[in-house]
Amino acid sequence: MHKNLKIAYIDDDADDRFIFETLIDQIGYKAAFTSFSSATDFRDFLEKEYTTDTPLLVFIDINMPIKSGIDVIKDLRKNALYHYIPFIVLSGSNSQNDLGQAIQAGANGYLIKSADLGDLSKNIKGSIKNWENILVQNWI
Repeated sequence: MHKNLKIAYIDDDADDRFIFETLIDQIGYKAAFTSFSSATDFRDFLEKEYTTDTPLLVFIDINMPIKSGIDVIKDLRKNALYHYIPFIVLSGSNSQNDLGQAIQAGANGYLIKSADLGDLSKNIKGSIKNWENILVQNWI
């Protein structure tokens, strides 16, 4: 793991955040991980703490109250400061409609939350490794 890569996860479900954090810890990214229970909390983080000199990879659920993950991605894609942050949707939905809406909104990937934690861990780790190489090359 590159020491400067930051990983964020946005999901209103506390159990899903716990599972994601546990998997992140198991694959060695714990120190660079932050979770958020709402789009508002994540937006506050971006406005108060995020600096564009630090690569950031965001995993986001789409089914959240108040503001969906799709709407979060759409909104942030409009802001030049956040336009290049990659968003990976991590959803329980395998609907082609949800996938299409996520990609149209600007998501860079779509993973389905699997009951098989081994598969989920492998998919998350693969996404991180792929984006880590791209992000670190572009931020150095």
